[in-house]
Amino acid sequence: MLKLGAKLLLLIFVQEHHLQRAISAQQVYGEKRDNMVIPVPEAESNIAYYESIYPGEFKMPKQLIHIQLSLQEAKLLLKEDDELIREVYEYWIKKRKNCRGPSLIPAVKQEKRDGSSTNDPYVAFRRRTEKMQTRKNRKNDEASYEKMLKLRRDLSRAVTILEMIKRREKSKRELLHLTLEIMEKRYNLGDYSGEIMSEVMAQRQPIKPTYAIPIIPVTNSSPFKHQEAMELKEYKVKDKLGHEKY
Repeated sequence: MLKLGAKLLLLIFVQEHHLQRAISAQQVYGEKRDNMVIPVPEAESNIAYYESIYPGEFKMPKQLIHIQLSLQEAKLLLKEDDELIREVYEYWIKKRKNCRGPSLIPAVKQEKRDGSSTNDPYVAFRRRTEKMQTRKNRKNDEASYEKMLKLRRDLSRAVTILEMIKRREKSKRELLHLTLEIMEKRYNLGDYSGEIMSEVMAQRQPIKPTYAIPIIPVTNSSPFKHQEAMELKEYKVKDKLGHEKY
């Protein structure tokens, strides 16, 4: 009986014929009409039939979720300590409250379309208010070219210095290994007084270095000065012959 009444109520609410008529009558006449009533099925009480379908011997179980693992076995699956998990949870809860925002992921502040965030210094990706000047004259080209030549000279000098530092450190390492090997040989020969070492040093001939040491001038003059002047001169000649200017 209860299932039948529920079906009737559902059918009435889905179709809504009587509800639509009652609303229309109230809008037309301005008051509720007696004959426009939404029908409701009568509720019946049949206790014997209800008890035959739903017995009264039901008992609430202790656990609504039944799993095969016990509580101790489930705790063993967690590798982290309970205190550590609790501390991490409390940390993120406090951080969420301090941020007062919908998300903990930082977002980039962008300019609003109405232009109300122009004075905010934390706004990124602002709209460009003035056009960029793409045209360049000859004077700017020459100055940029001279700056590039100067940068090339400085980088070449830095590369040379780094190469010399590399050779120096390599020579230090070889000298250290050679000194250690000499000490081991003297120890094996028993040259504690240094007589054998003195004889070997007297017979040794000086060895010239196998590579040429690069010389970098200390003054303001540059080894690339002549080359830079020639390249700048060629650039000016090409410009005078009618090449396109930027």
